[in-house]
Amino acid sequence: MSRASKSLTIQRVLFNLLSRTRLLHPIVRLVWPAVRLEVGGHDLILHPADNATERFMWLRGTRREMASIGRLTLLVAGKRSLIFDIGANCGAFTLPLAESTGPRSRIIAFEPNPVMAARLRRNLALNGLDRRVELQEVALGASDGNTDLWIRARNLGFSSLHPSNYASARALHVPVRQLVNFLPPSRHSYEVFIIKCDIEGFEDQALAPFLESAAEGCLPDAILAETTNSHCWALDLSGLMRRRGYTSYFPGEDGNTLFLKTPKS
Repeated sequence: MSRASKSLTIQRVLFNLLSRTRLLHPIVRLVWPAVRLEVGGHDLILHPADNATERFMWLRGTRREMASIGRLTLLVAGKRSLIFDIGANCGAFTLPLAESTGPRSRIIAFEPNPVMAARLRRNLALNGLDRRVELQEVALGASDGNTDLWIRARNLGFSSLHPSNYASARALHVPVRQLVNFLPPSRHSYEVFIIKCDIEGFEDQALAPFLESAAEGCLPDAILAETTNSHCWALDLSGLMRRRGYTSYFPGEDGNTLFLKTPKS
């Protein structure tokens, strides 16, 4: 084992030990520094102290949702792709998807939390992908406007437009836009169109209005949506996707579900 590997192992052990100590846990999560690490072939700056997604990658040296990421990258590999990453966080999905696509693809990452948007921008730049990905610092919802994004201090990646009961959560006023605003003039110029949506129980508000009104030829070929918080949905998003011709194909990690569009005969 190299000196760098030994040092990383010691840091991970120390972090876990200190985090399990009730008095030290909040201090560790507050002051632990950012770490630069290669994960899945990408150079990342990770913040274990305040984001569960980054913490997992730093502790395990891999992405948490590898099976879900793998299925999406297979769909877009080498193809001119249109990709919407809704709730992009630090780029766990964005980077491998952007790297897998073919020439003249369009990748839009939506991340309304300015801290996480800055981290995503830096990770994209570190890997030479900043010109391939368009970053939109807005939330997606059923109508255009502005509203409060509730952000947990101890897990910045868990942000939601649903009001939070967590004592550490704070509200940040952010712009909200409809998904349809970001569709290109011609969907048919892309070989494949996929959406990944993980926005902590607000998936129905972001996706349903578009799915209800979109013409058949404008619908995405695949949607990976987090369904673990479907109890928060005010709309029957799963039923709507079935009516629009989607079939649940893959139950992924952390409550992800991959829906594939069934071609009309």
